[in-house]
Amino acid sequence: MQENIETVLCQEDESAIDGMNAQLDSLQKELLKRLHGKIEHEDIAHEINRPEELKKNALAESTHR
Repeated sequence: MQENIETVLCQEDESAIDGMNAQLDSLQKELLKRLHGKIEHEDIAHEINRPEELKKNALAESTHR
């Protein structure tokens, strides 16, 4: 039973990380568009840092399990 619980928790972590990666990819594409168009991009740069921090925390948390 413990193995089943650990498996489910790991799958949830992987799903969360996959979602964070998708969000990060989207933000990076938007940042590139803005850079090429010489449009204000400070807000996107801050948004990119947030998911990276969340991803790092999720990976660290899954390692402790």
